[in-house]
Amino acid sequence: GGEGGPILEEHLDLAEHILKRVTHAVGVLEDPEQQKRPMVLAEYTEDMVGLVCQDLRQWLEQLASLLSLYHVHLLDTGNKCSRLEQLLKEETKKAAAGEEERKKAVQRHDVLNEKWQEEKMRRRVEALL
Repeated sequence: GGEGGPILEEHLDLAEHILKRVTHAVGVLEDPEQQKRPMVLAEYTEDMVGLVCQDLRQWLEQLASLLSLYHVHLLDTGNKCSRLEQLLKEETKKAAAGEEERKKAVQRHDVLNEKWQEEKMRRRVEALL
């Protein structure tokens, strides 16, 4: 959710794919059978190791780029969060001040209303006398 949600999800999927590729490449390089192969295959195997290492370098470079993007995204998110926290504090203060003003206004109204009622009674009494 939020800004960049789908893009971030894409990045996470790509990172997962890259890590699977890296794990696979490392598995190929670790192949214990490599030592037991006949000499005819040795040259082929060395070429394959070269290709797998190139592949690994590419995947790891992509992963480094993604991690850099994540870092920027996390910093942005942190900054947004800080701004929102500050805004919330300010709005909370305003709301508290508004509530205080409202209470005072209600008290003033009650006092004025009471005086007005007293004045009405006093006039009624005068009218009767």
